[in-house]
Amino acid sequence: EYSKHFGSFVINHSQDCSLCRGGHMNEGRVSAILGIKGMPREQEEIMVSRDLLLAKLTGGHIHIAHVSSEWSLKLIAQARTAGINVTCEATPHHFTYTEDELLGYDTNFKMSPPLRTKSDVEAIREGLKSGLIDVIVTDHAPHHNDEKFLEFDKAPFGILGLQTLVPMTLDLVRDGVIDYEKMAALTSYNAAKILKLKDKGVIAEGYLADIAIIDPNFEYLYNKNLNKSKSQNSPLLGKMLKGAAVITIKSGKTVFEFPNVVA
Repeated sequence: EYSKHFGSFVINHSQDCSLCRGGHMNEGRVSAILGIKGMPREQEEIMVSRDLLLAKLTGGHIHIAHVSSEWSLKLIAQARTAGINVTCEATPHHFTYTEDELLGYDTNFKMSPPLRTKSDVEAIREGLKSGLIDVIVTDHAPHHNDEKFLEFDKAPFGILGLQTLVPMTLDLVRDGVIDYEKMAALTSYNAAKILKLKDKGVIAEGYLADIAIIDPNFEYLYNKNLNKSKSQNSPLLGKMLKGAAVITIKSGKTVFEFPNVVA
């Protein structure tokens, strides 16, 4: 209610902590196999439901961060139909990976919200295709190697995401889920619109020249030399990726050129 008076909005990391304390991954088949305490998807869905009802009560704008559950999306769709002011976002890891990745106890796949099931991944991809999900975000969470190189239940949540958003999102384009224009909207225009940034989000006179030039077909090995983060906690390190921002322009100035691509 308070944020509404300032033309602002609330972003909430949707967790009912009475259901998630002590949990380290999605509660289900894989957590049972691994013997690791899980967090039920309802910990997210209950908080999403609560926030939607509070937005209904106040007339305010709620933005649901990094949606990971099929039922969360069903609740958001229902709220939108009812005229509740809600926007939401998803991450590349939640529309790409499932909880099965954790069968190898790789802590680089440990994140919050956790990776969920195939039906959740499919629901997120459908939400991006239909326009239900407004923005693709990274939820970039760097951690030191020493923190991640621990027993699974002691390692922190979090995954790198800034450098891998482009190739992972391009996979959606290659799979026919979205097109290039929709990708630009999900990763730039929509975010600027939601945040009411008057000089960002489009390439036009009067706007800041913040531009990423992307080569969707460029293939490369994502390794420690290319990784710009001080942290290494990405399950994609050491893997071949396709697609990259080969030139980055900030306020009209070139600030990054991909090695061995730009002459």
